[in-house]
Amino acid sequence: MYKLPIKDILADAFIIPWRDKSRFINALSFPVLTLVFAWAIWAFVKPANPFINIGFYLLYLFTFCYFAITCHRLILLKDEAKHSYNTIRVLHFFKWFVIIYGISLILEMIVLTIMMNIIKGFDPNNISDIRDFLYLPLMYIVGRFSLILPASALDLKGSLKWSWSATRNNGINILCIVGLFPWFMYILVSYIYRDEPSIIEQALIALLTYFVTAIGIFALSLTYRALQLNAQK
Repeated sequence: MYKLPIKDILADAFIIPWRDKSRFINALSFPVLTLVFAWAIWAFVKPANPFINIGFYLLYLFTFCYFAITCHRLILLKDEAKHSYNTIRVLHFFKWFVIIYGISLILEMIVLTIMMNIIKGFDPNNISDIRDFLYLPLMYIVGRFSLILPASALDLKGSLKWSWSATRNNGINILCIVGLFPWFMYILVSYIYRDEPSIIEQALIALLTYFVTAIGIFALSLTYRALQLNAQK
């Protein structure tokens, strides 16, 4: 029974980009700058209209999918990564991204609704604590489904059922890679955040956050590659 090498995957998520940093920087500079630009405009405009807000959010999410696809292809295709932008590819990736995290959100809402209705005197202030408690089980589900994302970045067909099956016997390992590892990294980034930061400070923190996010995506790519190579044996 194959078990994902967590330590090797997490180490390679740092080592591989470092060894080939010029290629990674060249490929990711435009997607990252686009993300920062989109976020800065959104933060500066602060639209009061909820529909405009949703439009900004969807645009930002679309740009993030382009960034994530580039990260996956840098690890899995190397020289082809610079050709990562393709509208159909991004829309396909966007679809799976929304489906996976939409499932997570729906499950969270179901649990919160049940608890609010069965617990007498439920305090809404406890919702944040409940969400923290739900993070691990929800990320377990997200992790089991997440192989569809690197597959989609490679223009390969897949399904949630396929991803769930491919990660069988590695659920906890996937949770460590997709859930615990990014969570720990984001906590470290949060320590440098201060109250009422300037736009420039927020942009710098955003850049650092994207760096951490890229490392997490690289780890998912390496997880996908390890599982696929094992399946071919």
